[in-house]
Amino acid sequence: MLLAKISDETSVQVSLTLCLIKQLGYNTSVTSTQLESALAQLNTTTKIASFVMCDAENRASSTEWLSFSCLQTGNWLGTLSRINDLYIAYNRSLSASNIYLSFAYRTRARAIVNLFYWFPYDIQFIAETQEVQNLDGAIPFVSLGDNITEWNLAWSEAGYRLSKI
Repeated sequence: MLLAKISDETSVQVSLTLCLIKQLGYNTSVTSTQLESALAQLNTTTKIASFVMCDAENRASSTEWLSFSCLQTGNWLGTLSRINDLYIAYNRSLSASNIYLSFAYRTRARAIVNLFYWFPYDIQFIAETQEVQNLDGAIPFVSLGDNITEWNLAWSEAGYRLSKI
């Protein structure tokens, strides 16, 4: 599992580095998988949006799997950080594309399902899922109607995944 985590980290770092070189026009390197550290090197909204959409699907997929690797290796804060990065990328993309949002929802549901298996019917499960819910400040859930709560989409996918096991 550690090799998978290292591979996922490398994939995200390479994507961030190559897209940053493309935007800045000179060699640079990204030493972190944190999206914010790369965004800090860009100075305009247009450059940030273009950077975020560069290699979007590959980076979103790698970020999703990095989040899962963090989850499997017990790095809960790393999992939350990756979910937050997907939300940040969606917010900064200035695009009608929901690439990052769909990966964020799936990653969030996977985290909740895994937490359920670690802490079934336990107060720790509630406490940890509360941390996931706190990410709602980054972006609200898409509502499917007036009676839909924020948690319904994540729990619907979590329920679907549990039913397939």
